[in-house]
Amino acid sequence: MWFLIHSLCGHGKPSSKRIYEALKDHIKEEPTVIHDSDNSHNYLIEKLNLNSTVYKTNTKDESYLKNMTMINNMCS
Repeated sequence: MWFLIHSLCGHGKPSSKRIYEALKDHIKEEPTVIHDSDNSHNYLIEKLNLNSTVYKTNTKDESYLKNMTMINNMCS
């Protein structure tokens, strides 16, 4: 999914509207969006009446930071 968002939204942290515009035509009825509680997901979830599951990040966990380094570098 990240690749789809990246190719449709571009670089950097996408806004709520960019996420919505990029994904609205690619989401089937009533799926669950799994995300990191970033507020930019809320518009998409609300507008398309999606289920939401949140996994809050733990920036004090070295394993998490190591695993996220690549994706964070790509989004910067």
